[in-house]
Amino acid sequence: MKGCIRAGTWTGVMLVLLAASGCATKADLTTMNQELTARLDALQASVDKHAGDLRTELNPLRELLEEARSTGKQMQDLHKDVASIGAFFQQLPQQLSSLGANVRAMRQSMLDSLKSEETALRERLKALQEIGRHLEPDSPGSTPSGKPEK
Repeated sequence: MKGCIRAGTWTGVMLVLLAASGCATKADLTTMNQELTARLDALQASVDKHAGDLRTELNPLRELLEEARSTGKQMQDLHKDVASIGAFFQQLPQQLSSLGANVRAMRQSMLDSLKSEETALRERLKALQEIGRHLEPDSPGSTPSGKPEK
């Protein structure tokens, strides 16, 4: 039965019992009721004040907790970035090797092209030199007019 009666109800029960037993007059009961009500109001004010103080003290803790959550999310994002950079650096030697192969192939292609052009230029130079020898007046195979013999 105790658990069923609240603290505020006990005050009323005590006052009724005192009045019924004849131990207290109506004035005594009224004074006791006022004193008990004043004590309860003071107790409620103290609880409210401490609860308000507690809320005030909890606000910075809540802000720190939110900041820690935010920092944790930033750390997760940073971890992802570091993992991406790590993956890039793991692929870098292979990519550099591939780039080196591409550069070597391009260099070889350019060398082959230059050799072809050089060969073509040498052949043209040889042909021009041959023509020039035929155009010289005292070269064998040329005529006095400078035209090659047929």
